[in-house]
This record gives sequence, C-alpha cells and structure tokens, in this order.
Amino acid sequence: MLNTQIITNILLSGFIYLLLAISFTIIYYPTKFFHLAHAAVIILGAYFTFLFSKQLELSLWLAVPFAIIFTTAIGMLIEIALYKPLRKRNATPLIFLITSLGVY
Repeated sequence: MLNTQIITNILLSGFIYLLLAISFTIIYYPTKFFHLAHAAVIILGAYFTFLFSKQLELSLWLAVPFAIIFTTAIGMLIEIALYKPLRKRNATPLIFLITSLGVY
C-alpha cells in the first residue's frame, strides 16, 4: 500500500514539473527570453482558486473558472503594460529578463 502511494506521489510530482517545463518552453521559443514572472502568474492562479473557493465560499466548479479568468487578465495586463512597450523599443533579452524578475 505504501509503495503504491509513493509511486503515485512521484508520478504526480513529475507531471506537475512536466507541465511547468512545457509552459516555460511554450513561452520561451516565441519570445526568446526566460519569462520568470510566468511562475508568479501560475501561483496567482492557485491563490485565486483558494480565495474563491475557501474565502468567498464558492464551489470549486465556479472557483476554478473565475481563477482562470482573473489569472489570464493579470497575465494580459503584464504583457500590455510592460512587455509591449519594451518590444516597441527593441529591448534586449536581458532587459526582458530583468523586467520579469521585477514582476516576479
């Protein structure tokens, strides 16, 4: 029984790491910089889910879509307010990395 639980935990942790690695890869190749604030946006999704489900006492079926909407809005706000002006100025990837560290 314990071996099954350990194997299940290993697989679930591995899939979570795989999902994060794929998301960083999907962002890196088109933008050509390592977007560290992406991790903060992912964590915000978890916090929003907690906020809506536990603090505001919504069902999980309502909390998750609301969390997705709010997290997407914050990601779009970061893109429009910070990265779009930097692209217009032809900033270097180092500037983008420093900006993403600041957002993080």
